Amino acid sequence: MLLKIKKDMKGITLIALVITIIVLLILAAVTIATLTGDNGILTQANNAKTKNKIESDIEAIRLAMTVDGIAWYSGNYPEDEDPFLEELKKTDENAEVDYDSNPNGILVHYNGSDYIIDSNTKEIEYIKKIDFDSIKFIYLSGDYGISEEGLLYNIRENICLNDEEGEALYGTVVKEVASGYTFCAVLDENGKVWTWNTIEDNSNGELGNGTTSASFEPTCISDIAGNPLNTVTITTISSYETSTIAVDSNGKVWGWGNNSNGQLGDGTRNNTNIPKCISDLSDSKLKNISIRQVSLGNKHGMALDSSGKVWTWGNEENGVLGNGSNVDGTLQAPLCISDISGNPANGVTMKDIAAGEKSSATLDINGNVWTWGLYTRLSYSSDEEIRNIPENKENVSNNIIIKEIFANKRDTLLLADTDNKLNTMIITDMRYDFFYLTINNESYRITGVRQINTCNIDKVILVGDSYIVIDNKLYEIEWYNGY
Repeated sequence: MLLKIKKDMKGITLIALVITIIVLLILAAVTIATLTGDNGILTQANNAKTKNKIESDIEAIRLAMTVDGIAWYSGNYPEDEDPFLEELKKTDENAEVDYDSNPNGILVHYNGSDYIIDSNTKEIEYIKKIDFDSIKFIYLSGDYGISEEGLLYNIRENICLNDEEGEALYGTVVKEVASGYTFCAVLDENGKVWTWNTIEDNSNGELGNGTTSASFEPTCISDIAGNPLNTVTITTISSYETSTIAVDSNGKVWGWGNNSNGQLGDGTRNNTNIPKCISDLSDSKLKNISIRQVSLGNKHGMALDSSGKVWTWGNEENGVLGNGSNVDGTLQAPLCISDISGNPANGVTMKDIAAGEKSSATLDINGNVWTWGLYTRLSYSSDEEIRNIPENKENVSNNIIIKEIFANKRDTLLLADTDNKLNTMIITDMRYDFFYLTINNESYRITGVRQINTCNIDKVILVGDSYIVIDNKLYEIEWYNGY
């Protein structure tokens, strides 16, 4: 009996110990949350401290502005004679003033923080710093990037467009972004399209909202009553300059905006300020063809169908359509170049496409790159060359399997993911034969084709006009268009 009681006591003691540990862990978690959560004591204290600093900085900047109400705004004084900057440096010797880089006002770096003085109202606003090193980008276009969580960032302006209440895109999970010259278009996780102007110009109808009036406010054109996209689910989009093409869940192609070169694919030069279904046109060769990818260039468009065939349309200039012709001004409605007898791409199954400014590229299922148009060589040459039919660049890869291709507005083709180890990258500038890629403050000059094995590249996600993501890190690309 005594032995049994002792065993029972040991069991009770063990249970009590376990319960105590669980309670302590819960209390610890509650304590940590109370201290460091969004509404935690420490978080609130830190937020209050930051708020007080910002208010103090703004007051100091405002006082410095009164020293010379004209000089601080005009920026006409040399730096060492600027009374506004001199006044700021009395309390912060590292203060800086930039009168030129931001069109909305004057940038001020003061007390370790950045502020902008509105050119019109003279109001001072704190610029929140975003730690881009901690963000894993999955998509880039121009100055815009999308994180794993679907947050949309304007990298150059250092802002997130959908993380705060009151923002038009707040709560929207962004899947793709397509940056044009005057506007931006995004595709959300529900297959809806949002557009807004980045420059005050919607004269070509690039917003697709049924007007030609400019708007800087992101608007879901898929939710506009009467808009053709209202009952359509879009799966992918591509924009260039002032035009957009898209694919819906049924594999149909849509287009809107500038169509001066037939780049929307309807066989005309007529602009449209509302999305038009190109596949449903009575004479369209895309009718009953399931498209899975599109890419828009300067004067032409490309599509890849579900069977791996390539379609092109638009202006034949520079041979960008790959149909064997390069007569400037000749418009072509969508045509399957993979079906043209004698075309090198005939019978070849493609898996990726990329339209550039004056050239086109595809990637076949064997990892071979095909290019055509202007400046399509992938090895150094001083001769300009136009090719109006696809050319197989299998010698480029040197037995390395290429996984993805990209083309941007400077006709740059990026070939990513090589030798099946994701640690080598090939980059070529199809227009000027070379450029500099800056990684970790070191510049790599690329002439023709060169493999970069020294950068410890794990994964190249995508390339925009100015930025590239390598191994989940964001880098800015420095372009040089001459020697």
